[in-house]
Amino acid sequence: MTVGVSWPECSYILAERSRASLNMIKFLLGIANFLLLFQFADSRDANCYKDKFEADCGKNAVIVMTSAKYGRLEGCIKWKYGQLNCHGDMLNYMDQQCSGKRMCKISLLSYELTNFTGNCLDMDLVTYLKADYECLPVVTNQNSCKPCSNLRELTLTQATGTLSSNIADQHHCGSADCPWTIKAQPGQTITIKLSDFASNDASNTSSIDRPASVEKKDACLIYAVLIERASSRHRHKTVCAQSIRHTMIYSSSSYSVEVQMLRGSDGKRPGEFLLHYEIQGCPELPHKPFGWRHRVSENLMEVGCNVHHQEVWNLTCNGTEWVGMDRNCSPPAVPVKKSSIWRIAIGNLSLPTGFWIAIIIGVAIVVSVSILVTGMVCLKKQKHKATAKKAQIAGYLLAQQEKEMWARPTSLKRNTRALPATPKPIPQSENDYACVEDFPPHPNECSKKRCSRGSAGSLRHVATPSGEKREYHFEFSDAGYNTGPSSEHGGNENGHSYFTLDPKLVVDPMGSVRPCSGIHTQVQNISRF
Repeated sequence: MTVGVSWPECSYILAERSRASLNMIKFLLGIANFLLLFQFADSRDANCYKDKFEADCGKNAVIVMTSAKYGRLEGCIKWKYGQLNCHGDMLNYMDQQCSGKRMCKISLLSYELTNFTGNCLDMDLVTYLKADYECLPVVTNQNSCKPCSNLRELTLTQATGTLSSNIADQHHCGSADCPWTIKAQPGQTITIKLSDFASNDASNTSSIDRPASVEKKDACLIYAVLIERASSRHRHKTVCAQSIRHTMIYSSSSYSVEVQMLRGSDGKRPGEFLLHYEIQGCPELPHKPFGWRHRVSENLMEVGCNVHHQEVWNLTCNGTEWVGMDRNCSPPAVPVKKSSIWRIAIGNLSLPTGFWIAIIIGVAIVVSVSILVTGMVCLKKQKHKATAKKAQIAGYLLAQQEKEMWARPTSLKRNTRALPATPKPIPQSENDYACVEDFPPHPNECSKKRCSRGSAGSLRHVATPSGEKREYHFEFSDAGYNTGPSSEHGGNENGHSYFTLDPKLVVDPMGSVRPCSGIHTQVQNISRF
C-alpha cells in the first residue's frame, strides 16, 4: 500500500528540518567563538597597554621603568596577520615621563608614538605598549621637612637608601635649606650612585633629545652638591647630569656626607634623578680591655691579649660587620707582695690603711679639743656662780654682824692728862655737850636724830682748858673692832681742839659707839661757852 504525501505537506517538513539545521549551526558557531575569545584573552599579557599607561607607587616609593617597547608584540595582539614582534624601544621616553615620580599617566593615542613602532611596516595594524616597572622605596621625612627651617639637617643612619629629586622638590627634604646628612660610623665610607632618567643612554633609541646645554661637554646641568665636612680636608663635589642612566659619582674618605639637591635656573629639569647611597666597610671597634686591636686593611683586623702575646686572632669584614673570633682578655695576675699597702673599703670607697688612721686621729683630736673647751666653759660658769654665792653669803653675814653690834653696848674709856692751861668755866646757860655733825646723813636711825647745841642726846664731852689734851679710845671688844687712839689735829686760834672719830662709828647719847656704814662723823669744835 502506497501512502502518498501531498506537496504542501512535503514543503512544511522541509522547512522544519531547515530551521533545525540553522539553529544547530548557530549554536556551533557560538561555541567556536567563545573558545577563540578565551584562547586569545588568555594569551594576552597583563602589561600590554593599548590606549593609556597608568602607574602609581604610593607615597613612599617612586616609579622606575625597567623596560618599554611599543609595536606589535607577541602576547599583546589577537591576530598575527604575518607581522609579529615589530617594535621600537621607548624606555628613555618612559623614563622622562614616569621614572622618579610617584605616579604617572600617559595616553598611547598620541601621533608622536608612531616614531617608536620600529620595523612595523603596516601602520594600519593595531600597536601596543608592553612596559615593565618597579616601585622603588625612597627616603621620606615629610613631617620633619614641612617646614624644614626648624631642623636645618636630616640625618640618615641606614646602611642603604635612595634619595629622590621629586621628594626634594615637593617637600624640600634634601634641598639646600634642609640637606640630607648621611652619617656612618668612624672607619666606614659612603658611596653614592646617580640614576639619571633624563640621560640619552647609548642603549636607547629614543628620538627625544636632551637640552642642548646638557649635550655640551663643558656645560654642567647641576643636580646636587656633596659636602664632606668630617674629612681631614674639606671636600666638595658637584653632581652634573650624565649621558648614561646609572653612574658611580662619589666615594667618601670619611664617615659623613652632606647632600643638597638643586634645581635648574628656570626651576625645571628634563627628568627626575635618584641618588643611591650605601655605607661600606666595617667600623672601628672600641678599645679592647686588657688587649689590643690592629686594623691591617679595610677588611682585616688583628686582635690579641696583653698577657698572651703569642696568640693573635683575625677578624674579617663582611659587608658592614666584623666576622671572626674576638675573645675577652683576662686581667694580668698581680703578685702579692709583703710590703703591699693594706686597703680598707667602705662601700665603694677604698683607701689605704694609713689614710684611714690619719682620718681617725684627726677626728679624735677634734673631739678632744671640743670636750676640753666645753669643760673650761662649764668650770668658768661654776666658778662665777660660786663667787656670786660667796659674796651673797658674806653680805648676809655682815648684815647679821651689824645687827648684833647695834644691839650690844660699847665701853668708853677716858684718859686724861694735865695740861698747863686751865679751861674757862662754862656759862650756866650752856651745857657741856658738843654738837656732832654727820656727813653725809645715814639712811638708818643714826641720821634721824640731829644733834644741836645744848640739846639732849648730843655727845658728852668735857671741855678742856687751854693746853690740855684728852684722848678717847673706842673699842668693840665683843665684835672684834678697835679704832685705836683718836687723832689729834691740834688746836686752832681759839685754843680749841678737834677730834676725828672712825668714819664708820657714831656715839649715841648714852655714850655708846655704834658703826654707821657710809657715815663720816667728826667731833666739831668744842667751844668754851
